[in-house]
Amino acid sequence: MRSLHYKKIADRSMLPAITGHYVILQPIELDIKNAYRRYVRTKGLPITQPINTCDEQKKALVSAYENRPKAASLEWIDLINYNGLDSCPFCGGDGARTIEHYLPKACYPEFSVFSLNLMPSCGGCNTKRNNINEYGAPIALLHPYFDKALLSRVSLYVSIKAEHGVPEFGALLYDQSGLTEDEICRVDHHIDSSVDEIAYFNKCQALFSDVRRRARRWPTIVEFRREVVLYEFHLCQESGDYNSWRYAFYHGLTKLKDEDINVLVVDVLGTQVGW
Repeated sequence: MRSLHYKKIADRSMLPAITGHYVILQPIELDIKNAYRRYVRTKGLPITQPINTCDEQKKALVSAYENRPKAASLEWIDLINYNGLDSCPFCGGDGARTIEHYLPKACYPEFSVFSLNLMPSCGGCNTKRNNINEYGAPIALLHPYFDKALLSRVSLYVSIKAEHGVPEFGALLYDQSGLTEDEICRVDHHIDSSVDEIAYFNKCQALFSDVRRRARRWPTIVEFRREVVLYEFHLCQESGDYNSWRYAFYHGLTKLKDEDINVLVVDVLGTQVGW
């Protein structure tokens, strides 16, 4: 869950190159242009009625996305995968190696190759969402571009409980103060629709294992909290990687009292000081 800065792509001005390459689209060129104008005006919400397209036109639009011919000025789509993101903009998990259609191309083929409808995503949450954001969806997913203001006010953290040295990782939570009921519903819907629970749990376990290994180097819980927990949380903040699972994990640790953190690492704390 993070906002994105988009490379400026002159989508509507490229449309003649697309329809020139896929001539079956020429009769609906104006319809596509007007539909994309509505997409921008409504900030991508799934309230714009899909335009009428025949099967051959739908195939052409999907083919334009899948093949990205240079003759149609679509080679830039390949560059979306080279994004340098450490976390998925949608779920916060590791990486962003696939391309997500915010409004699904199965429902909205006319937006298959427009930049503000294409964004990096991880494969797991991309698959989980499928066509959940189709036309008429009662609650829209968060849009990494149009919902920048809302995303900047959400700070995720992992609910962590410590009993007998065994951590219990709860759901991703966030401070809801200052958010409207509609905004809370959208954030909750987005998390529920995007987060793969198995991948999320495994990530928390991996981060916890790393924390325990690093605890061996620090003799006191105060030093461990300062040099590991707060340091890692600060790095996440400095990198701008807000609301990644790594950020949320260390954010959750910062909310624990020293005695609670001590329960998690007391058996390994300071066992390799000076190593």
